[in-house]
Amino acid sequence: METSSETPLAILQRLNQLAQQHPMTPEGALEALPEQWLGVAFRLAGRYCVCRTGEVEEVVPYPVVAPVPRARHWLRGVANVHGNLLPIMDLAGFLGDGMSTITRSSRVLVARADQLTTGLLVDEVLGMRQFPLDSLSAAAGDVPAGLAAVLSGEFDDQGQSWQVLSVAGLASHPEFSGAAN
Repeated sequence: METSSETPLAILQRLNQLAQQHPMTPEGALEALPEQWLGVAFRLAGRYCVCRTGEVEEVVPYPVVAPVPRARHWLRGVANVHGNLLPIMDLAGFLGDGMSTITRSSRVLVARADQLTTGLLVDEVLGMRQFPLDSLSAAAGDVPAGLAAVLSGEFDDQGQSWQVLSVAGLASHPEFSGAAN
């Protein structure tokens, strides 16, 4: 076995120099990649939707919910999530698609916009989705009025439409912010 008289720092410096001389990707290749949009993908009343990752803090299974008297029908109630009371909104119910049926796949997106943190009940979370930012287009005209008010666009991925739900748009909607009235 051969021993080296080089110090660990000298070895790292030599490796760094070699890496700079022989890059793994051609120069400029990373700059040529399109800017990407990253979101949390979910199903809602038969639609495929995404929310920007910065608007979703976490995804939790449907929790035990305590009802809120005289609240809107789509406000399922409040739940204790990590020691915090979280209002649970039935997103399909709010958008006029009828109330969601709770199944094993049902999830709650813990979403934040400005000072509002809320739980959004969705049918199923499909994971993270990435789209080229330049493929974002205006929302199609064939969506219900309730949904159109909170969409910020849509992506088309191999013929599948992914509607972009804006949590900020939802939070600023007057009916949504007055759910307990």
